[in-house]
Amino acid sequence: MPTMKISLVSPIPLMRIGIRCILERVPSMQLAGEAESWPQLLALAPTFQPELVLGDIWSGGNHTKDVGRTAMAIARLKVEHPQVKVLILTTVAAKETVQAAIDAGVDGYLLMDSLDDAGLLDAIRMVERDNMPIDPRLTRHLIGRTASNGAGEQHLTEREQEVLAFIAQGYTNPEIARQLNLSTGTVKIHVSNILGKLHVASRTGAVVKALQDNLIVLNGA
Repeated sequence: MPTMKISLVSPIPLMRIGIRCILERVPSMQLAGEAESWPQLLALAPTFQPELVLGDIWSGGNHTKDVGRTAMAIARLKVEHPQVKVLILTTVAAKETVQAAIDAGVDGYLLMDSLDDAGLLDAIRMVERDNMPIDPRLTRHLIGRTASNGAGEQHLTEREQEVLAFIAQGYTNPEIARQLNLSTGTVKIHVSNILGKLHVASRTGAVVKALQDNLIVLNGA
């Protein structure tokens, strides 16, 4: 029987142990390594060679920065290893977080407060069949999302490329302003221009598109 190779991502050992115990009871699912963070998983992906990665979108740090950096790591994983699927298991239902995960290219997003063993296994099988399991409570966040059609794209200026590179590394607007010796207001204008030129609705969406189109190249995790 073919097996699906699955990697786990969580800074919480108990969460990884719990999911590992569930997977070990299923002959068609094989554990393919564990990581404490998404950047670590990104670095280990060539070794693990997973078909599916299970993990949280938030690792417990500063929420905005942590989710942003996690989304960027997932986006890079999807660009560098397009065959790998990602299923998010989390307690975070905020619209901005769901949007960041979807823009990063995840293949499913489930809330753990209502998820049991059978539900997790069903979700894994849905992803394997190229379906996208989403917690029903989150579907309202997906209505009216702005899609990129790639029409009429304009070239980014050198400064906009610099700002985008910092966004891809998880920097906030004030942090980018300090790095480039600009005002925060000016950085906000650059970010708005970047989103408009790339026809995306979020910072994560901008980075995903930039990586896909080779507009920026990131080194390291």
